[in-house]
Amino acid sequence: MNLFSKIKIWFLKQGYKEGAEISRFIACDVRRTIKIISNEKIDDGLITICVKTNNLLYIYKKLAKESDYGHPVEIQVSDIWNWTGKDWGGLPDGTSLAERLLKNTTQQGDASEPDATKNH
Repeated sequence: MNLFSKIKIWFLKQGYKEGAEISRFIACDVRRTIKIISNEKIDDGLITICVKTNNLLYIYKKLAKESDYGHPVEIQVSDIWNWTGKDWGGLPDGTSLAERLLKNTTQQGDASEPDATKNH
């Protein structure tokens, strides 16, 4: 192992200590918080964490509730802060909660309107 690799691993161990909680914004309004469960495989680039990811705008506007930590997962350190959604936030699959809410409202509105084809 060369000197650069040893220094990199030392910094990873200092930054990802067991029991620590670390939080970062991974999109404009999306914050990910991780709880480090185990860093024993950090030499191999793996870490065991519990993750919670929240869209703070949705929580602030009461469109969503703050999520709890998920189950422990072993993940590559390089993948912890990856965001699969849009740069502006939204949901991890790239959709928007606002779009879903508007779609549901429209569908409910259509269903509640009287059917014009029926005779009264």
